[in-house]
Amino acid sequence: SNLGDIHWAETKRQAQQFGMRFEDCFDRVFLSFELHMVKPDAAIYRHLLETTGIDPQETLYIDDLPNNIAAGEALGLLARKVNCNGLDAEIQQIIPDEA
Repeated sequence: SNLGDIHWAETKRQAQQFGMRFEDCFDRVFLSFELHMVKPDAAIYRHLLETTGIDPQETLYIDDLPNNIAAGEALGLLARKVNCNGLDAEIQQIIPDEA
């Protein structure tokens, strides 16, 4: 995420109000302010790929900004632009419920 440290702390606080911790939702979180890199710079995507060892062709990358999507696609990620206010609907289109 390109969030700064103050916004990250607030995001975590808000999630905790719903009984969630980011540590329980994600294996890893990559934060620009900790890495001193920002999207859409290719360096942050390369860092993610090298650190995790994930295969970009088997990885769905979602973002709400076209420049970030283009940068992810340039490194081989399966990228999809989503509307952050409609994330649930977007996820249903990507991964429909099995009926």
